[in-house]
Amino acid sequence: MPPLSRSQTIPSLHSWWSDSNTPGATVNLHALSKPLMRVLYHWQAREFIRINQGVRLSKDTMDIFLSYLHYKHVSVATRTLVMEELNTRAKTTSAEDASVIVELLKRDAVLTSLLQSPTSSVKTLACDLLRNLMMQDLLVKASTSLHWTGSKDLTHSHSDGDPKVRRSAMFALSGISQWPEGAEAVVDAKAHEHAMALFKSPDAGIRASTCYMLGNLASHERTWAAALSINPCFQLVPLLSDQDIQVRGYAAFALANLSRWLQGAQSVVDAKALKHTLVLLHSTDAKAQSNACLMLGHLADHKETWPAILGIDPCWHLVYLLRLTQSHSNQDVQVCRSATLALANISQWIEGAQSVLDAEAPGYASDLLKSPDPSIRAYTCLMLGNLASYKVTWSGILSPNHCLQLVSLLSNHQDIQVCRYAVLTLANLSQWLKGARSALNAKAPKYALDLLTSADANTRAYTCLMLGNLASHEVTWAAILRTPPDFPASRKGSWPGVLSIIPCLKLASLLDDQNIQVCQFATLALANLSQWFKGAKLVVNAKVPERALTLLNSNDDETRAEACRILGNLADHESTWPVILAINPCWQLVNMLSNIGCCPGNLNESCLQLMSQLSDQDTQVRRYAALALANISQWPKGAESVVDVKAPEHALALLKSPDTGTRAYTCYMLANLADHQETWAAILAIDPCLQLVSLLRNQDIQVYQYAALMLANLTCVPVAALAVTKISNQWLEGAEFVVYAEAPIHAMALLNSNDDKTRAEACRILGNLAWHEVTSGDVLAVNPCFQLVSQLDKKTGVIHFKSDHDIQVCRYAALALANLSLWIQGAKSVVNAKALEYTLALLNCTDAKVQAYACLMLGNLSDHKATWPAVLAINPCLQLVSFLTGDEEPDSYTLTVIKMWKSVNVQHWHWQTSVNSESDMNLRLSQTLVELLRQVLSILSLVSQLIPTGSPHPVAPQQCSLRTH
Repeated sequence: MPPLSRSQTIPSLHSWWSDSNTPGATVNLHALSKPLMRVLYHWQAREFIRINQGVRLSKDTMDIFLSYLHYKHVSVATRTLVMEELNTRAKTTSAEDASVIVELLKRDAVLTSLLQSPTSSVKTLACDLLRNLMMQDLLVKASTSLHWTGSKDLTHSHSDGDPKVRRSAMFALSGISQWPEGAEAVVDAKAHEHAMALFKSPDAGIRASTCYMLGNLASHERTWAAALSINPCFQLVPLLSDQDIQVRGYAAFALANLSRWLQGAQSVVDAKALKHTLVLLHSTDAKAQSNACLMLGHLADHKETWPAILGIDPCWHLVYLLRLTQSHSNQDVQVCRSATLALANISQWIEGAQSVLDAEAPGYASDLLKSPDPSIRAYTCLMLGNLASYKVTWSGILSPNHCLQLVSLLSNHQDIQVCRYAVLTLANLSQWLKGARSALNAKAPKYALDLLTSADANTRAYTCLMLGNLASHEVTWAAILRTPPDFPASRKGSWPGVLSIIPCLKLASLLDDQNIQVCQFATLALANLSQWFKGAKLVVNAKVPERALTLLNSNDDETRAEACRILGNLADHESTWPVILAINPCWQLVNMLSNIGCCPGNLNESCLQLMSQLSDQDTQVRRYAALALANISQWPKGAESVVDVKAPEHALALLKSPDTGTRAYTCYMLANLADHQETWAAILAIDPCLQLVSLLRNQDIQVYQYAALMLANLTCVPVAALAVTKISNQWLEGAEFVVYAEAPIHAMALLNSNDDKTRAEACRILGNLAWHEVTSGDVLAVNPCFQLVSQLDKKTGVIHFKSDHDIQVCRYAALALANLSLWIQGAKSVVNAKALEYTLALLNCTDAKVQAYACLMLGNLSDHKATWPAVLAINPCLQLVSFLTGDEEPDSYTLTVIKMWKSVNVQHWHWQTSVNSESDMNLRLSQTLVELLRQVLSILSLVSQLIPTGSPHPVAPQQCSLRTH
């Protein structure tokens, strides 16, 4: 268009400026435009924030926000406005918004520039943003590098000149350190090294945040050592009495978390933090109360520091907090939870358990078990479980209501911790008879099969422990094998109410569990079941013995010990002990041969395995290995196997063991070996008498009881030897060895024991030694007759017994007196001790063997010219004649006694024609009557010599006695 024909235009400011001035650079237009740009950007940012209010944050939106933070010509006010919006979104909106913020901040490294900003308000908001992002626990792993970057800059920010920046930086660092990855970033940035100076800050917020950061670092396994490395406890303890309530609470929080670790707990105790604890427990601040409870609970969890807790006796104060927190507000729940944990940890020690019981904490258990908070329920179960583990406190929690509540928690599979500790409490309670009955009445075994398949290893382990403890009681063991009434009948025959193999199979399957504790307690349960006859059969049917051999090679001491118990208990039953001898896995045989040395290849594998356990480093393993070998040696073939693996050669060393159980079971093994003709000589070969006699002075009743049994068996000629052959001089060796060890002197001391079984074995030792002519003089030298007579109990003409052991005392005392009566000096001593005053009562006794030994004593006394008048004075003939009647069928033992009778030569008796047929005797007499008849005939024969008739006197019969077996 031609210029002249152009239409008129509106004059512009720019045109006027250009047209009115000379050409050239006269003004910096960029400098003039910057203030205007800042204003325009601020208006634009404010409008953008308003438009997107309530709209989910997207990456595009976040990119726009970041553009305001990136561009250098954006004003501080605009950056502050954007940072405030991001802080609001990070703190109050969804995790998705926070995730977008984290992702883009990491990508563009904006956070570093913001933290390095010269403007305090921007740095403060950057610190706040970082802390708010850390509050979103879903972002922890995703923001690890963000932690790393921010932590380094925050470490410099906490020394900023602006107190607001310092406070915000510490808030951020404390928030980051809540999470393991963030805590590592804080430690890597060496922020904790500045804590000691920050504790002295005049700003209460900085002091509180520093305590919180240190407490968070102490709560993580990877960073607690770094927190402790600066030795903060002596600085933290004064802060427990700080004027600011928040500082006091977070200082207690830091000390509580440091107390989780042994070194930290010792440092806390050394800093005398416990002096402030009771004051904190009565604080008006719930956080201070809760953290004080946690500190007590963690200190009580260490063996080295828990005694310091008892010094301030906090249990009453903790129980007081339980009473105050019944409203169950959020803060009260936290206090109640921490107080319950503290009581639970204190109660794991016997003195602590007594203190918790004295504070009447179990009285609140019913309400606590109903708490909606699962942690409170779990810690309450743990407290009750710890109290149930001690003899002095278990009865304090024995309440039917408690058991019913605990059993009701077993069906709650959602909260694993509650179920776990409920089972533990029932398990510990079941170790006591009344507690086992309560658990049984509450139907705890009903849930056992399900709990044994729990995904939680501790729950499986504690269920095995509960079953094991129930199996240890005679009145409850069958209940764990009895199928519940609502259990459907199966094709395998597991009908409701009958003993089932299913629990044994479940327990046997857990022997292969990867968790050591599960395997350990499953072995314990099977060991306790196998001590009962029917339980042993089911254990064998579940093929446990084969697995027990494998468990003898376990790395866990408890498992090896319980495996020995299984084998020992099964060997204790006549119907199951052959299974122990029958198992023979070849690979184990080769393995064990290298451990034992040069042994014949045909030795029994189970005995070889048990022998290897005798040299085990664990005391309990050695103890139960000795018991298993002792039980196996009860049987002739088992005894031969034990001797074949040269077990007696280890006996002398085991008798010197510091463990009383090992010494006792070794004595028991030797006693059983000495009880068999085939293995009797193997005991004499090691000459254990001196050591055994020394054990008669032992303080442990089981040790001197089994030592006395061993000496009694060693001095006793086996019945089988008497039945088939004449008495050889080899049988006298045992008696001579025992006499050489001065056993009669110690046996006299044992006659004063309060234990019936010990007194019975002491009587056996004296009686057996008195039977041998060469050793009878040593027995008479200790003048035992008066003490033996004192063992007889005369009550209105009839002897009454309180127990089986009480019967044995009377029985073996009568036998010892009878055997002493074999010899003229002994007979005189027996008469002088007034033993005959008890004879009529003994003849009327309900125990057949006591009657037999009384007859034996009368017969031997009647055989001496000096003592027969004393027999005649009590006129026993009517009672003796009454024993000649009876028509019970004899058993195999009767035939043995008849053979013994033949072996001592009674052919001189003038009426022998009436009893000369063994077959007639078998038809007429029982075991008891044969013994009695033998003694009656002896006495009547001698008494008949005193009747003045014209007939010649018969030849006096040979002295006779009956050996004990």
